[in-house]
Amino acid sequence: MNSRLFFLLSGNHPTLPAAEVLAILEAEKWEYDKVSAKPKILTLNANPKCLHLVKKRAGMCEVAGSLIFQCENSEKKIINKIKQVDFSEYIDSESTFSVRVSRLFGSSEHINKMHLERELGRIIESSLPLPKVNLKHPDKQFIGIGYIDNFFFGLKKISCKTNSLKARTPKLRPELHPSTIDPLLARCFVNLSRAKANEILLDPFCGVGGILIEGGLLGCQIVGSDIDHVMINKADTNLKHYNVNEASLLIADSRMCPYDYVNSIATDPPYGHGSSTMGIRPKKLMKEFFIEVNRILSRDGHLCIASPTNLNIKSIGLDSGLNIIESHVMRVHKSLVRELVVFNKK
Repeated sequence: MNSRLFFLLSGNHPTLPAAEVLAILEAEKWEYDKVSAKPKILTLNANPKCLHLVKKRAGMCEVAGSLIFQCENSEKKIINKIKQVDFSEYIDSESTFSVRVSRLFGSSEHINKMHLERELGRIIESSLPLPKVNLKHPDKQFIGIGYIDNFFFGLKKISCKTNSLKARTPKLRPELHPSTIDPLLARCFVNLSRAKANEILLDPFCGVGGILIEGGLLGCQIVGSDIDHVMINKADTNLKHYNVNEASLLIADSRMCPYDYVNSIATDPPYGHGSSTMGIRPKKLMKEFFIEVNRILSRDGHLCIASPTNLNIKSIGLDSGLNIIESHVMRVHKSLVRELVVFNKK
């Protein structure tokens, strides 16, 4: 049964964290609607059972749970709203609880955070027959989020631990390359490609294997290729270091793929800045690569790809017959802006 859910997101990027959560739900075939996405907070209607998959897969979600109410961001409105809630629906007589309030982007300065936490806790406590407050190790944690003009109040269901992702930072891998992306973004690539466990995920410009590591740890059947045999050897070393032992790695030109069918593609191709295109002009490489994508990608399969905005990857993808699902701009530095685009094949 669907209900209103909230997702407190990381601040890594204005749009990617929310897009990652939605892509996970789509990949795992969980229906959702009534989406409201803002930087750092996403709300939608879906079955709460979907949250365990978000916890397992997401790299850019911090906390998620059941949204109890949303109201104007004033203490009077918040107090009036919380008094209308039947908290016996959310906490039983045996459980302890706490209330935590956060303010996003320095907003809600007019609200005294600690005072509001105490007041909300007092109201919840007075509405229950055997209330038990435990601020350090509560069984249930209620979360209030002040966001500009809105206040969100919910019950935390999951906390997404990203320590293991951060522990796979490129500098800690046995094999390095300056152009490899960090694991949080690599995980996001995999999720935006709508990859699923036990299905084939391809990275045809795999480099030292950053995207393949994340796909493999999510249970995908990973296939990686690169035209440079040195990169393939490095990818193999990195994958084995993280116990991803079922990878298929091939020395291959992305324009002539030695396979006929994949479910998803997630890739960060070279474009001449710290990564070699082997003398091929980037735009020519992309045009010929997209012809292969259309050949090997399954019907309803997705491609997640990044490139400098001046390559106009959207037009190249559309000309090849693919459909654009979404795009996100990432400013790397003053002279380089990249666009991450998700395509699918109908």
